[in-house]
Amino acid sequence: MSDLQRYISNICQHFIFILLIGLMLFIPASHYLILAAGNHYNAIQNSIYVISLLLFITMIFGVVLGGLRFNAKFIPVLICLMTVLAILSTIRSINPNTSIWGTNGRFEGLFMLLSYYTIFLSSAILNDDKLRLNLIRIFLFIGVVHSLYGLCQRFDLFENIVIDRYASYHAISGVAGNPNFMGTYTVLLCGLASAFFYFSKTIKERIIYLICLILFLLTMILTDAMSALFGTCIMIIVFFVYLFLTRKQYSNYSEPFSSFKLLLVAMVIGIFGLFSLLLLTDNNYIEQIIVMFEDLKNLLTGGEITVESGARRFLVWKESLTLVPTYWLSGSGPDTFGEAYHAVFPVRDEFFNKAHNEYIQILITQGIPVLLCYLTLYFYTIKKSINEFKRMYLKKDLKFDYLYIGLFIAVIGYLFQAIFNISVIDVAPFFWMILGLLSGWAWNKSSRFV
Repeated sequence: MSDLQRYISNICQHFIFILLIGLMLFIPASHYLILAAGNHYNAIQNSIYVISLLLFITMIFGVVLGGLRFNAKFIPVLICLMTVLAILSTIRSINPNTSIWGTNGRFEGLFMLLSYYTIFLSSAILNDDKLRLNLIRIFLFIGVVHSLYGLCQRFDLFENIVIDRYASYHAISGVAGNPNFMGTYTVLLCGLASAFFYFSKTIKERIIYLICLILFLLTMILTDAMSALFGTCIMIIVFFVYLFLTRKQYSNYSEPFSSFKLLLVAMVIGIFGLFSLLLLTDNNYIEQIIVMFEDLKNLLTGGEITVESGARRFLVWKESLTLVPTYWLSGSGPDTFGEAYHAVFPVRDEFFNKAHNEYIQILITQGIPVLLCYLTLYFYTIKKSINEFKRMYLKKDLKFDYLYIGLFIAVIGYLFQAIFNISVIDVAPFFWMILGLLSGWAWNKSSRFV
C-alpha cells in the first residue's frame, strides 16, 4: 500500500468511525424527539438512511482509491447476493410499495435492508483495532445513559424529562420503542460488558465494566422481556464455557481483585439482588417461565396451541410455516408478513405485522435462499471467530481479546433472542454494526475465501 493509499485509508476509516458514532446517537435521539413532540415519525429511518448513504459513499471512495479493502471477498460477495435477492423479492412482492419502504411504524423495507447491509460492510472494513475498541466503548457509554434513563422510567424520576409510554406495564422501554426492543438492546450491552469486565487488563477497568454489566442486567430484567432473558441465559452459558476452555490463559486467581474473585462476588450479589428485585417489584418472570415451558411442551408434543401460547407467538409460528410452499422462493416481499399472514389467517386479538421470530420473518417475506444467506453469514462468522480465538491464544496475542470476545458473545445473544423477537430499526443497526466489527476481524487474510 502506497503512502497515498494509507492516507486515504486513515481518512476513510476515521470518517466511518464518526458516522457510526452518529448512528448510535441519532437513533435514540430521534426516538426521544418522536415521543416528546408527538411528530416527526420518520426521524429514525431518515437518520439511518442519511448515515448509511454517507457510509456507502465513504466506503466506495476508499475501495476505488485502494485505501480500503476487505480481508475476504466472501463478505461483500455474500452481501451483494443478499442485495440482489432482496431486490428480486421486492419486485415480486405482493405489495411492492410496502416492500420498498416497509410497513408503517416498522419501516424495514428494501431501503432499510440495504442500510443494514451498508452498516455491516462499513463496520467490517475497519481494520484498526483501536477504532473498533473506541467505537464499542462509546456504544457502552451511550448504553449506560440509556439504561439510566430506563431506570428513571421504572421508578418515576425526572418526570418532566423522562417519557414513559409503558408506565402501566411497569416495564422499562427506554427510547427503544417498547420493553421487548429495549430488552434486545440490553442483550447486546450485557454481552459486551461481560467480556470487557472479565478480560480487562487493569483493576480499574474491571470494576468500571462490572458496574456497567450490573446496570445493564438490572435494566434487562426490568424490561420484563422473555426474549431478552432467553438471549442472556444463552450468553451466560457461552461465557462460562469460554472461561472453562481458556482458564489456563487467564490464571490470575491470586490477584486481590482478580476477575475470577470479582465474578464470584458479583454472582452472590446478583443472585441475592435478583430475588430481592423480583419480590420488591412484583415481577412475574418466574410465572412467565413456567407458562412458557408448558406452551413449549404443547408445541413439541402436538398439544393444544392457543392464541396466548408462547406469549402470543407459537400459534403465529405454526400457522405462518404453512405459507412456506407459497413463498419459498422469493417470499411475499420485505416487510409484508402481516399482509401475507392475514390474507390466510384471521385477525384475532391483534394484527401481526411481524412473525415474532426473525428467521421465520425472513423465510416468509424473502424466501429460503435469503434465509440461507443470513444463516451462512452468521455461521461462518462464528466459525471464523472461533478459529481466530485459537490463533490468538497460540500466539499469546491477547491485547484486544476482551473486545472480540465481547463482540462474539453479543452476537450469540442477539441471534438467540431473535428466535422470540423481531428486528426493529431502533436496535437492528447496532447488531449489524457489531456483527460487522466481528466479521471484519474474524475473516483474516489467511481465509480460503480471499
